[in-house]
Amino acid sequence: METNTVKNNRSVIVLMLVWLVARAIIALCTSLGNDEVYYTLYALTWDLSYFDHPGLLAWVLNLFTGQGAAEMGLFYRLPALLGSVLNVWLIYKLVKQLNPSAITQTIVLWACSSLYLAVVAGLFILPDSVQLSPFIASVLFFTMAIQKQYAPKYLLLAFAFSGLAFLGKYHALFLPFGFILYALFADRTLWKKPAFYLGGGINLLFLLPVFIWNEAHDFISFTFHGNRVGFLENGFNFNSFLQFNLGELFYNNPITVIASVCALIYGLKRYKELNKSQALILFVDLPMIFVFTALSTSKTTLPHWSGAAFVLLIVFMLSLRTASQKWSQKTIWAKFAFGFVFVSLGAGLLH
Repeated sequence: METNTVKNNRSVIVLMLVWLVARAIIALCTSLGNDEVYYTLYALTWDLSYFDHPGLLAWVLNLFTGQGAAEMGLFYRLPALLGSVLNVWLIYKLVKQLNPSAITQTIVLWACSSLYLAVVAGLFILPDSVQLSPFIASVLFFTMAIQKQYAPKYLLLAFAFSGLAFLGKYHALFLPFGFILYALFADRTLWKKPAFYLGGGINLLFLLPVFIWNEAHDFISFTFHGNRVGFLENGFNFNSFLQFNLGELFYNNPITVIASVCALIYGLKRYKELNKSQALILFVDLPMIFVFTALSTSKTTLPHWSGAAFVLLIVFMLSLRTASQKWSQKTIWAKFAFGFVFVSLGAGLLH
């Protein structure tokens, strides 16, 4: 058993290194996009938060570039490149936690097939690149807490990484919201656990830098984002809705989206057979997809806003034992080839 685990870990590491080198070459051969150039300015100054996003991206860029002293674009993209490797490892650990029989290579190849994970959050200088790792880690530790009878250390780690993910991007608020939904509808004994409340307090501590900065700047971040969202304020916006959904399909790889949605339908039809960890993923995942889809009916909504939700859908798909075995036997090598080409073409198109 231990030998198989070592072999699996080695396989994951080799595949991730190949994946890292391929995207590092793309990073070297392409110039920074307009959004990336904007975010490089974050590296020039330290602050508690910033106009349109919390401060984690700025702090990480500041460290990797020597407060903006580095001239080579690769240094700015390095946090995303390294973070993407960590993301695949975390997905591998999360899937194995939920479904020990899942085939190692299948997990990695499905994860690498996501253009969002590989490029948007794994190559470009965007807030997603620093948010996704703590986002996945938070879910991983909560599932570990579930399987360990809500051991306090895992609950506290889940909330701590949830707070860290919030410092990367406001979308991480769906994590504690999902935890609360889980406690309301899946296992109410969680309300009797002191660590659940202590974890919530730890989560709030991570919000302090954003609120302190905004209090000193007339809460401009919340005003800005408040003006970007709405629901049917001016009627149904078909163009925005279509662009958002087609963008989601492209960013997350059409094959991966179709496979994940089929697995979701399969799971929902058999919801009584789902375990608590699978239920947790859906409580985090589905509200995120629903909210951003609803927002797209009114105002322009960017497809990558729901990217983390589709990463969790991949995890959910692979957690269903019969579904994961069926897909892995039929598409494993085709997915590898398609995923590599898709990432390469996607990187070129987005630039």
